[in-house]
Formats: sequence, C-alpha cells, structure tokens
Amino acid sequence: MDATTDFSKTPQTGTLSGCNINFICPNLTPITTWTSVDAAYQWVTAQLDPDAPVDPRTIKWLTPENKAAIEVTVNSRRDPADPTSPVTSYTVTIHGEHGLIRLGDLQRSASRVLETLTRTLQFAELAERQNVPGITLEPYTQQFADQLVTYITTRRGPVTGRTGTR
Repeated sequence: MDATTDFSKTPQTGTLSGCNINFICPNLTPITTWTSVDAAYQWVTAQLDPDAPVDPRTIKWLTPENKAAIEVTVNSRRDPADPTSPVTSYTVTIHGEHGLIRLGDLQRSASRVLETLTRTLQFAELAERQNVPGITLEPYTQQFADQLVTYITTRRGPVTGRTGTR
C-alpha cells in the first residue's frame, strides 16, 4: 500500500455469506474500510500481534504459526525523521509455505495445463481462426501412439445369444 492506493473503493476482501453449493456468495461484508495507508497498517499490525486474538470477522485462518511467518515492513512515513509519524507506504511479506502453493509447483501445473490445452481441437481451431502458422492437430492416437496401452479389444458384428423365456 502506498499513496496510489484508492481508499474510496469498497474493499474486495471480507466475509462471504449466503453461499450456495457452487460457492456463489451474494453477500460480502467488507473488511474494515480504511481511510489512509496508516489506518490499514495499524489494522494489519494489530491482526499480526501474537498476543491479540484474531478478529473473527476477518482473518479466521490466521494461526499463531501463520502470524509468525508474516513480516510487515514500513517503507516510508510522513516524516522520515519521526518513527511515530503516520505510515505512508508498507509491504507485507509471507515467509515459508504455511499451506501456500510453491511458485515452482504453480509453474509446473500451469505448464501441464497449457501443454494439454495445445493438444485440443478447440486450440487448433482458434489458431486457424487467428491465422497462427505452424499449429496443427493430429488425432490423439497419433500423438501418443507409443504411449497408449490397449486393455481391451472389441469387434463389430451381430449380437447373438440364447433365446428363450424364463
């Protein structure tokens, strides 16, 4: 947060309620509306105080271990010479894993999703519509011919069987 942060907008984080089975939640109760960078800084540091209880309206998942892994750094104050003057810019840094996905895992997953996507008919059609050269699509069995294992074989023919009544 810094001088470019727009405090006139309703916060996009808060407590959701009225959620349905698809996690569509029509009601957002925003986290405390701040009027300045200093007010936001004061709220964040209060939430991270290891002796203070977590505000149940806001950050329910914030455990003492999570709090210890979050660092708040003051970048600037209104009066740089006065360490008690209002904060005008700060940075929040989260250390460790604490249930968060690692960047490498995210990159690997994104790479696999994109690799799969590029092998779809829809991707080939999009490339054709956009006049992107060099993108062709082969049938799945040709793309992975050496990797596909046949577990069952079938043959087409008339259905035969016993006839009778029980």
